[in-house]
Amino acid sequence: MYSDLFFLLCIKMANGPKWRLYVVLALTGAGTPQQNQLVKLGFTSVSVQAQAMLSRANLPLQMEYVLCHEALSTATHLINLQVVERDGNTLTP
Repeated sequence: MYSDLFFLLCIKMANGPKWRLYVVLALTGAGTPQQNQLVKLGFTSVSVQAQAMLSRANLPLQMEYVLCHEALSTATHLINLQVVERDGNTLTP
């Protein structure tokens, strides 16, 4: 529940007068209920990782609002990293 509120707070801030990004929340495509659980788990995972980054940084609350977008972006990037072994070397994209 807390991660959903954090995600909605970030969207509200992005749509606010300062950023004016006009983000529209769309969870999944219509008619694909089999994907809803995966999407919810993905959003929860990203938002929990972003929360962990921001809380571990011990930033003032106002600064957390400013860096919310970057924390979500970084969490998404980290989830998409894959370890690849090529020619005996371990690489990440």
